[in-house]
Amino acid sequence: MEEWNWWFVSRRKTILSLLKNTDKKSTILDIGCAGGPLLNDLKNAGFENAAGADFSSEAVAKCKSRGLSAYEMDAHNLQFEPNSFDLLIASFGQLVFCFKARRKNTGICTGIYVLMERAGYS
Repeated sequence: MEEWNWWFVSRRKTILSLLKNTDKKSTILDIGCAGGPLLNDLKNAGFENAAGADFSSEAVAKCKSRGLSAYEMDAHNLQFEPNSFDLLIASFGQLVFCFKARRKNTGICTGIYVLMERAGYS
């Protein structure tokens, strides 16, 4: 469904349009990547360093079967080194952007800030 449903497709198109001026070598993490449709779109758009994280082993297996980089982990406890990513995308449920300047956010957003490069944005 996430591959063809108009809502999922339009959300991915919106994300790609927001990234049109982003360096293709940026390190990107798609949090809640599901089966990897956004990761696949990023790859097709020329982004070389995109990876996904999802709590579902089935979703991660689907990503890997498509030749995409994905890790099985919960968004509340992302196990990456600090400053690992230039861009973090959390687009589950609704399009979510957590800006680094807003340190008062709690939960998932707090964990996200630690992973971002200083000049990165999410």
